[in-house]
Amino acid sequence: MAYVTDYREMFTLFSRRPGMYLPNPVSFATAVAFIQGCDTMSGGEMLDGFRDWLVSAKLGQFENSLVWWALVLHLVEPAGPKDARNLNPEADAAALDLLFALVDEFLDHRG
Repeated sequence: MAYVTDYREMFTLFSRRPGMYLPNPVSFATAVAFIQGCDTMSGGEMLDGFRDWLVSAKLGQFENSLVWWALVLHLVEPAGPKDARNLNPEADAAALDLLFALVDEFLDHRG
């Protein structure tokens, strides 16, 4: 059985053409589900440290108990709670773009 070991390469392929992997239109919620599934497949290795990195590198010691994808939504729009499945189209597109950028930056940072 072959295992993915270069998560950044896999993620780059996904972020360039998410419609190859997910039903269209691709949304923030479906991308999160895909990324979470990849992390689960890796035994938690792919996103290991991602949430803590988001808090320290992007939010500046923001005290919370939010899951990583909720932190991404907070970066897009800090005011109020959000439901990832019911974002308006503009917020969904912004969240999806930021998600791809942050995961790529994290995987690059981690090496």
